[in-house]
Amino acid sequence: MTTGLEAYLDNLASGRPTPGGGSASAVSAGLGAALLAMVCRLTVGRHRYEAYQEEVAAVLAQADRARGEALSLADEDSRAYQAVVDALALPKGGEEERRARTARVQEALKGATAVPLRLMGLAAELASLLERAQGKVNPTAAGDLAVGSLLVRAALEGAWVNVGANLGLIADGAYVAETRARAQDLAGEARPALERVLQAAARAPG
Repeated sequence: MTTGLEAYLDNLASGRPTPGGGSASAVSAGLGAALLAMVCRLTVGRHRYEAYQEEVAAVLAQADRARGEALSLADEDSRAYQAVVDALALPKGGEEERRARTARVQEALKGATAVPLRLMGLAAELASLLERAQGKVNPTAAGDLAVGSLLVRAALEGAWVNVGANLGLIADGAYVAETRARAQDLAGEARPALERVLQAAARAPG
């Protein structure tokens, strides 16, 4: 086990509020993207899959980019939630302090919502890439593609939970409605694609 991953898990297991579930969801997306990239690399350059070389290479490039984006989102999520924690710690003794604290908390909550919403978008993109790769990559890695789909699904659902939790605390009704509709659209796009990849893997021989 790498030192970096061990250190991250130690931080995740600590009593500190960050990193938390949002960061872990983004890491899950990164793991899913990494498995997709691995499966593509087991396919690119092999004569047996010559008909799919161009498409699989394109999927590989996007999977590598998505992996980096997922790790960036993991860090951003921790910073965004820490901003909420810091805002909640502001003094609230007088009326002016209470108003200032409320404004900061609301602003921070919107920031903490934007990150998992972006993660849902990334998960939807990865779901499309996984489905695009299905049936075109080395079948000996079909199980790895399925596990990648499960990891992306965990990222999607984790981000969905975090978006909903934050929206429940935000007073801006128009923002809440718009953000919830966008999250629902992304979930509705990604879930069926991920399910199709998993069903195809279940039907794969041996």
